[in-house]
Amino acid sequence: PALLPSVELRPNIWYNPELKSSVFMVPGLIGLILMTITVIRTSLTIVREKERGTMERLLVSPLRPIELMIGKIVPYIVISFLSLALIILLSWFFFKVPFRGNLLMLFSLSGIFIAASLGIGLYISNIAETSQTAWLMGFLSSILPAILLSGFIFPIESMPYPIQLITYILPIRYFLVILRGIILKGVGITTLYPEALILLLFALAMITISALRFKKKVG
Repeated sequence: PALLPSVELRPNIWYNPELKSSVFMVPGLIGLILMTITVIRTSLTIVREKERGTMERLLVSPLRPIELMIGKIVPYIVISFLSLALIILLSWFFFKVPFRGNLLMLFSLSGIFIAASLGIGLYISNIAETSQTAWLMGFLSSILPAILLSGFIFPIESMPYPIQLITYILPIRYFLVILRGIILKGVGITTLYPEALILLLFALAMITISALRFKKKVG
């Protein structure tokens, strides 16, 4: 009988065919840097005012508590968006990380993540009594989980099941899905809306809790 032609199987790797580590790591690095700026820096704002003894002067000013809180976080919002733009530019120019998605959608969804992270930082700043305590709480609630539990380095699917459950309460878990989806895959909001909705709910919850806590503390 005639021999059948041989079949050669070749794996087809999508989105990162050259298996460059930078292509996988840079989107995660964006989330890590943004969370560091927002959570760590914001967690120190109110605490430092208390330590310097300037909080009393701020409280007797004509500013309402919500205006005072907004004034504290606006600089970090600006810094976060500038950092996002700079990292995207550097990743494309130096590391040749492709950008396949919509830039406006990336900035819009990043704004939701920034709001969620600011809410965490403000809450820490409200409950911490010293800068050292605020920094430690910020580190334990942002940088450490962002590195170990977000999927930045270790795939969540390979983690023990109890650890996987913990990752569901971390906003950066959902943000990394959004980052890699937009930057590497070029997907749209129809694919990413579950993660975007969870981030939005988390942001609203944390900002509301932080504002109520700050208002109660001021009162």
